[in-house]
Amino acid sequence: MTTGQVYIGASEHISGRVGQHFSLLRAGSHPNRLLQRAWAVHGESDFNVEVLQTVEAAVPLVDVEAAWVRRLRSREASSGFNIAPVPGDSMAAAEGTHRVRFNERAASMSAAGRSMDEALGIPHEAVLRQVLAGLAAAGFGDVRPAHFTVFQHMPPEGIRLTALADAALMTKQSMGYLVDDLEALGYMERVPDAVDRRAKVVRLTTRGRAVEETVRAVIRQMEADWSARLGHEDYQQLTRLLRALIAMLDE
Repeated sequence: MTTGQVYIGASEHISGRVGQHFSLLRAGSHPNRLLQRAWAVHGESDFNVEVLQTVEAAVPLVDVEAAWVRRLRSREASSGFNIAPVPGDSMAAAEGTHRVRFNERAASMSAAGRSMDEALGIPHEAVLRQVLAGLAAAGFGDVRPAHFTVFQHMPPEGIRLTALADAALMTKQSMGYLVDDLEALGYMERVPDAVDRRAKVVRLTTRGRAVEETVRAVIRQMEADWSARLGHEDYQQLTRLLRALIAMLDE
């Protein structure tokens, strides 16, 4: 992270493992609570992946990982996000481990050999960059990628925090981090529930609704640009196939 904190791991399959971690963070459901909270506060743009070392196949990755955890002190709160004991510690089996493992070898995959998650992830990243740029240009530069999960599941009338977390497949605590951040930035507010005045609902403020309008405008322009560059027929075929895939997965 740009804060200088690190999360250490090792793997033979970098793209798939990194993609899994980023997907969980974007969904707000990462099992590492420290990483998830940092994501909510700082946003995706503050996270980056760096290969620290490559090793021969015969070298146990768990030992290499342990050495880097100790060297960078990534289990100390001020230095990193590793929660599980250093691999090999006597407590590791009891507490369990959750490791990201990075390997340079898989990073050189050609475009022709991209997996489905990469093929879908690259356009997603392009959309994310354009939306963030559009928000910044409109004066909403403090909106971070992690906040999009809240906007995506927010009904016009507002919603209770528990229901919002359920809709986003997140824990109430993780969703609470995001809502607190958005409330502090002026995009959300907590108001009494019309049905039960003892309860609270969260809803978008005028500024929050302006963010939604800006995002819709950016996406409309982006779709028009992509259609022009790909050709109208090819772009229509692409969207039909993607909708068919989504419908199949929803069955």
